Amino acid sequence: MRRRSWLVVLLTALAVLLGGCTASKGAPDAAGGGSEFRFVEGTPSGEVIPPDERQQAPEVSGELLDGATYSLSDHDGKIVVMNFWASWCAPCRVEAPDLQQIYQTYQSQDVELLGVLVRDTRGQGETYSQQVGLTYPSIYDPSTKVALQFRGYPLAAIPSTIVIDKQGKVAAAYVSVVDLASLTSTIEKLLDE
Repeated sequence: MRRRSWLVVLLTALAVLLGGCTASKGAPDAAGGGSEFRFVEGTPSGEVIPPDERQQAPEVSGELLDGATYSLSDHDGKIVVMNFWASWCAPCRVEAPDLQQIYQTYQSQDVELLGVLVRDTRGQGETYSQQVGLTYPSIYDPSTKVALQFRGYPLAAIPSTIVIDKQGKVAAAYVSVVDLASLTSTIEKLLDE
């Protein structure tokens, strides 16, 4: 009986740990508060929100890992891929090489990539970025203030990726690991608009 109790406790703890990178799928307004955003499950891979249904992205700003300041408005007229990540998040580590490749491929085509390091320490984020060769900038946002600006969008789940079009509107939202093919497809569609 004792062995079974410990097994139940162990399995429960494991489920909690594995669920640490995600939020409840389909939970309305998981980011807290209500507003114009209604992305509950994000967009399917490679799907772009029709232009007339897109909502304006909030003004995002913050301090980068290197100490410089970042403001989304400095990138008006560009496509911005914003990825929410943490160094301890295994799915975030899976998608990091694809994000770096996107950055290198599209940087010269008015596409910016911005990481948002959440629920982590600056040192761990910097160390991980250096170890795997991430060269795109990341805002240091341990308390998830940036994510909370996207009300109605479940950014409690990491990794999450938001793609903002040239007009500063959210064109795609992924609440899971985003793969190279899907993100490339989304960016190509937005470049053609």
